[in-house]
Amino acid sequence: MKLPQGETLEIAIREVDRIFILGRMQISTAALGVCLNSQIPLIFCNPLI
Repeated sequence: MKLPQGETLEIAIREVDRIFILGRMQISTAALGVCLNSQIPLIFCNPLI
């Protein structure tokens, strides 16, 4: 999903079943903890260069 520049989208954690992280990105320790406690898998994907 792509949002217009400067806009954000909020989704309740109970609605999330997985998170794909594309490219170089950082995720906070707190966010990792929420994912672990909620059993939400994080999938890290790097584009081929």
